[in-house]
Amino acid sequence: GGLIARYFAMYGDADVLGDRQPRPDWRGAQSLRSLVLFATPNAGSMDALRSLIYGYSITEANKPRINPFKGLGRVTIFTTPSVYQILPRRESARFYDAKLEPVKIDLYAVETWERYHWSAAFDPEIASRELKFSIKKFGESEGRSAAAKTLALRSAYLRAVLKRAVGFQEALDAAGAPPETLRLHLVGGDCEPTVAGALIVDVKGETKTLFYPRHIPRELRKEAFNKLFIPGDGRVTRQSLFGLTFDLEQPDAGIMQMMKQAPAHTIFGCDTHGDLPINPTMLDNLLTWLLGNRH
Repeated sequence: GGLIARYFAMYGDADVLGDRQPRPDWRGAQSLRSLVLFATPNAGSMDALRSLIYGYSITEANKPRINPFKGLGRVTIFTTPSVYQILPRRESARFYDAKLEPVKIDLYAVETWERYHWSAAFDPEIASRELKFSIKKFGESEGRSAAAKTLALRSAYLRAVLKRAVGFQEALDAAGAPPETLRLHLVGGDCEPTVAGALIVDVKGETKTLFYPRHIPRELRKEAFNKLFIPGDGRVTRQSLFGLTFDLEQPDAGIMQMMKQAPAHTIFGCDTHGDLPINPTMLDNLLTWLLGNRH
């Protein structure tokens, strides 16, 4: 919601995702007085990638993942374009091998997703299950052909949504000064360990993408945890709220650089991502900001 609000303020209802160099004219800001970004992943969220690979979990932070909703599994989430639009920026996505050495990965290349079997497009288990179902339904020859077409369609879809996600991010990253009447407010959490990286490791001969320090030497697990998790609200890191990659000590970077202004107010709480919007203290502060910005 916060990213959509930012986009509307910058471009109104215009679709600029195909433009080479989007330039915000702030037409939408003419209808706004305040822009409140509540736990908004302005630099993306690694939790989005985790959900695409393993399905959505109702738990946040570093807690064991629980997915009681079959409808929010990997196949369903794969079909949701907005999930790709909140993936981490290229410079924000951190990956490590079993020795905690950085692994260079282009998060927005379909070949990367195929190589690491990410999402329903390239998950061998899903492909095998669907092939068996297709053969049972259509017969050997026609079934294999139908299954192959489904996989080809998914690959093409993935390429399209990744390309559009890059366009969406570039549009939001385009710097431009908004009207002086528009005030920016940031609200976030910074008490929960929030996933900011992943391990690419070999598990019984298969390459796995892990978001918790497992299948690596025990003596490296504490260091790995500190690399994979940083303060946030359990889904969105503190840095991402500011539109930053890692360093918080960049006064002119991130969203301040994009919007050519510092936030009028910034507040952090200790709730998780889902609880921040219903925190009474947060809502009281928000009400104070909005009522105090009437003139």
